[in-house]
Amino acid sequence: MGEFGTYLKLFYALNINLNLAATFIKLSLLFQFLRVFDKGTWPFRASTVGIVLVALWGLTFTILSIFPCADVSDAWDIFARDARCWGYGSQNPDLFTATLVSHNLINTLFDVYITAIPFQLYFQPDVTTRTRLGLMVLLLMGATYVAQPLFHPVLHGLPPNSPGYN
Repeated sequence: MGEFGTYLKLFYALNINLNLAATFIKLSLLFQFLRVFDKGTWPFRASTVGIVLVALWGLTFTILSIFPCADVSDAWDIFARDARCWGYGSQNPDLFTATLVSHNLINTLFDVYITAIPFQLYFQPDVTTRTRLGLMVLLLMGATYVAQPLFHPVLHGLPPNSPGYN
């Protein structure tokens, strides 16, 4: 199998964990929002919509990561004959890249969506300074987290035309 086969097996296992972790972290925040906001308010409804969308997104990409090929072992066997693979297991670089990019793009959009839901509390007149400060820290942490992938190539000194830059 060699080092590349070992890498592909690790990618398979860790990709499942990545998809599950991203999904459950987002769901835990959204379910927490259901406890914080009153039923019938727009943050409560936004959280409910978010739960449905994140669950569907998580289920879709987790299934794609668990079953990247009709025969799962074909995902790490680069010499498999007649392998029927898709998404994360695709031998087609465009399809593989599209799967990764779509996952990351939707992930980032959900991060922005989830970060924005509690921020309306900041503008309520009866909110304490401590709560406003906490919300500002939450927003700054969320913005830093969301913006980090944008600056990753620059911080590592990659030239704009390198593959890791995009």
